[in-house]
Amino acid sequence: MPPNNSKYVLDPVSIKSVCGGEESYIRCVEYGKKKAHYSNLNLLAKAILAAFMCIICTGSDLFTGNTLAVTMALYEKKVKLLDYLRVMTISLFGNYVGAVSFAFFVSYLSGAFTNVDAVEKNHFFQFLNDIAEKKVHHTFVECVSLAVGCNIFVCLAVYFVLTLKDGAGYVFSVFFAVYAFAIAGYEHIIANIYTLNIALMVNTKITVYQAYIKNLLPTLLGNYVSS
Repeated sequence: MPPNNSKYVLDPVSIKSVCGGEESYIRCVEYGKKKAHYSNLNLLAKAILAAFMCIICTGSDLFTGNTLAVTMALYEKKVKLLDYLRVMTISLFGNYVGAVSFAFFVSYLSGAFTNVDAVEKNHFFQFLNDIAEKKVHHTFVECVSLAVGCNIFVCLAVYFVLTLKDGAGYVFSVFFAVYAFAIAGYEHIIANIYTLNIALMVNTKITVYQAYIKNLLPTLLGNYVSS
């Protein structure tokens, strides 16, 4: 997520963004399988931290991090406006493709979240349904506010990464920023893309309108403006 992302040609940015989208929820799937109960926020926070560290250490692209890094490069006139728009668009689209692909090929096709009859309940499905329903029942203002809070901490974590020089410093400083937004239940656009799309695939009690208009749209807006 460094400022020189704007210098990349299409293919590298696309690949890095897709990887970022996939890595964002590898750990959240693991969390769901370990403990199908979203009240255990401590475990969820650790899972999201691990996902964020995967993105940082592999050099993958995350849209929410780029809202700070690349926007600052534009503000300091290190990149042109067209380069900025290109990178931000590709980053968001790539993260979307990565998150949805992971949701379909790994989570959906594996059958981990498939619903079953009332006698033999799938706790993974119940966990996902509860999370999805909670996310789509925020008001527009609530969702934007939660998204603003989320990306403040994400951008703070990115700032730590850009200023620190050693791996131990990365882990120690990023832990507090990521843990804070995860434990608070804030809204993260890439994480929500995965969660709500897999929820739609397995026929939870949410609709496409609720997922994309009531959650993803205000979350995207809040994540972007907070940087």
